[in-house]
Amino acid sequence: MKLTGYGLLMATAMTCSAPVWAADWRLIDDSGGAFIYIDADTVKADGDLVEFSQKQSFSTPQSSKSGQTYDYLIMGIAANCTDQTLAMTRGAAYKNDGTLIDSTTVPKARWAFTHPDLSTTGQAELKFVCSRVQEKH
Repeated sequence: MKLTGYGLLMATAMTCSAPVWAADWRLIDDSGGAFIYIDADTVKADGDLVEFSQKQSFSTPQSSKSGQTYDYLIMGIAANCTDQTLAMTRGAAYKNDGTLIDSTTVPKARWAFTHPDLSTTGQAELKFVCSRVQEKH
């Protein structure tokens, strides 16, 4: 899978503030210089929406808009399994030692749901979280 469209947008965003410890990270994609994980413990359904945490760990340090480097992102994502769309809800950039570099939260009224391109990380995320929600019913 390649990081294009939605995946590329997420990789460049500086947007959650949840540290990496005490999580059940499941590898979703490992191409394009990044490892993409979903914390299976955070997959929660609320009506048509499914919210979860995602980690993007990079093989080389990335640069933030402020010029600081970071090693991974933790993001909150909302999925609409019926519409097959995703939106970023929050995110944060961290150094490998856990130092927070930058973070933000997107107000719910501004969540921008998009359809991920076929054969992208976003499609793999939808498949993973939507199947987990269906298993619980």
